[in-house]
Amino acid sequence: MSAGDFDSSVAIILKEEGGNDDDPRDPGGRTSRGITQKEWDVFTKSHSGRPSDVWKASDTDIRDIYLSNYWNPYCDELPAGMDLVFFNTSVNSGRTQAVRELQRACGVSVDGMMGMLTINAANTGDVEALIHSQCEQRRNFYRNNRNFSIYGKGWLARTDRIEASAIKLANDQPTTKHPETSKSPKAPTFTTAQPAVSPETGGGVTAGLSAIIAALQQVKDQLSGFAGTFTWVNYILLGITLVVGGYTVWAIIKRNRAQAVM
Repeated sequence: MSAGDFDSSVAIILKEEGGNDDDPRDPGGRTSRGITQKEWDVFTKSHSGRPSDVWKASDTDIRDIYLSNYWNPYCDELPAGMDLVFFNTSVNSGRTQAVRELQRACGVSVDGMMGMLTINAANTGDVEALIHSQCEQRRNFYRNNRNFSIYGKGWLARTDRIEASAIKLANDQPTTKHPETSKSPKAPTFTTAQPAVSPETGGGVTAGLSAIIAALQQVKDQLSGFAGTFTWVNYILLGITLVVGGYTVWAIIKRNRAQAVM
């Protein structure tokens, strides 16, 4: 694990979360430094001697919860900067949603499961472009949230700050966390010359086209819950699946042709 990445990221998140809060409009309820009372209650069951009120939790315990519940086990598998965006999404919306948004950003199949293909796509793409794509997914999620009219302005401002911090972290640490997959700048390869891409969809996918696929996937996810209620929804879902599938095949063919030329 890269302790420096977690330390810098959790400092940013703690600053964003602020101190103690008990907003009756917030579904999270009573919180301290972004950790809810419910989370704290679970933590104290296996950590005796702690106060019952989350407002009285120590900074060390709050930090440990962030490490175990939101940073681990995936952030260490991501490039610097992308790990911060993923971490922030996990804190806001849960780990599964963070994986889904990362997968949409990378243009890979969206299933909420962090596997080798997703990790490889994150580590072989243009980091800055992927950070921007991740943050766009976050903004889209917020805009579709029922509480956007209440908290939307603050959510979007936070996303802007997270994106700026993530890009700075990426530029400060340009090398990947996986030396075996990094490429020397003196001997550039086809992989490092590509924009924000995913191996699953072919190395030639641009950030713009990837965003289209991500949008289709998001629509598909939102409609899936109505598949058993309205017959026409099934036809829409089938159409989206065919479009995404066709695009994926096209991207793989394009990548293979490019590799053949190289």
